[in-house]
Amino acid sequence: MGSMATVSVAEAQTIIAQGTCGDNLTWTLTDDGVLAVDGSGKMYDYGHYDDLAPWNSNRDKIKTVIIGDKVTTIGDYSFANCSNSSSAIIGNAVITIGNGAFMYCIELTSAIIGNSVATIGNNAFYFCYNLTSIDIPNSVVTIGMSAFYYCFALTSIEIPNSVVTIGSSAFLYCSGLISVIIGDAVTTIGEGAFYDCTNLKSVILGNAVATIETRAFYECRRLTLIVIPTSVHTMGYGVFSSCSDLTSIDVDDNNPNYSSKEGVLYNKLQDTLICCPGGKTGTVIIPSSVTTIGNFAFYDCRKLTSMTIPNSVITIGNYAFEHCLGLISITIPNSVTTIGHLAFYYCTHLTSIEIPNAVNVIKESTFGYCRELTSVIIPDCVTTIENTAFTNCDRLKTVTIGKDVAIMGSTAFNGCNLDTIICKPTLHPI
Repeated sequence: MGSMATVSVAEAQTIIAQGTCGDNLTWTLTDDGVLAVDGSGKMYDYGHYDDLAPWNSNRDKIKTVIIGDKVTTIGDYSFANCSNSSSAIIGNAVITIGNGAFMYCIELTSAIIGNSVATIGNNAFYFCYNLTSIDIPNSVVTIGMSAFYYCFALTSIEIPNSVVTIGSSAFLYCSGLISVIIGDAVTTIGEGAFYDCTNLKSVILGNAVATIETRAFYECRRLTLIVIPTSVHTMGYGVFSSCSDLTSIDVDDNNPNYSSKEGVLYNKLQDTLICCPGGKTGTVIIPSSVTTIGNFAFYDCRKLTSMTIPNSVITIGNYAFEHCLGLISITIPNSVTTIGHLAFYYCTHLTSIEIPNAVNVIKESTFGYCRELTSVIIPDCVTTIENTAFTNCDRLKTVTIGKDVAIMGSTAFNGCNLDTIICKPTLHPI
């Protein structure tokens, strides 16, 4: 009699919890840590702090999440705080990954997203800081606000050609990101979308990008070059501020709204200077066509040492030269009538400043923390010196205040070690 073949049968897993999570959906959690959602249709939405998912009491036992192939949505906050879950497999019928669906899944290292997902909700993978890779399928149209916030283990992202909108703060603090390719359907890059992606070296913008919102690439310190395509018609302030390795912002010659000269970003007419890249060194020559130096234009340009502003300039915007730590001297012409608040804030090596004869108001914190200033002459044209205008200019010894100053904030010179104040007018504190 011949020997019998030996067949090894895997031991069946034991269900430790189960229930419903949709009108036609059930869930099971087995003792190996697999939570499976089966059936068809939508999952229920849950809350982050109350109305919690039915498996919440067992969330620390969940290691893998498997969403069946007939499930169409993952409900809001469904798996939030499942802190021991390391993988998620999302079925091919899922259209929407709900808000906060995998929020604070801090051990999540991989997520396989099915090829029908159209929306990745707000905060969907928020604070999943061990997530090393994510393939966004070509079905996705919207990446929600803060969708991948603080996923700092991600090293690269390719946004497919199906995506139209990248939400505000979508990849904020993804400090491990090195490269980003943005597909040709994206029209909007939201506010702070790639804020503080400090190791991001390469960004390729798609040919449909129309709007880049405020601080979209703020503090992407390793970024060296960016090319603005023809399609861009709107950019918020500080889009590329604090990008300390950025030496050039190039613009497609056919763009009808923006232009570039020697790597500096202007509007098309070059009467507004929008952004000087943070890696510029020495000095920047501003064309005589410029009438406005925009908000955040030279923000955090730490390698600039001197600046001559042409007498065509009328307005210097808010935060325009803030944190220009290397700036020693700057000449402001008498054509300037407005200097924005915090315009020269924290220019710690600026040794002298001459306020133009057409400026009426010195605004809040305009020259705050300019610690090398020793004397200031306020011209007669100035009528108001606002609170904190010269706050913590701790080497400032002498101030001459012009005859037309009528209002001066009580903290205008807070933190200054003044020896002499020459004051002609009658002042009204604010």
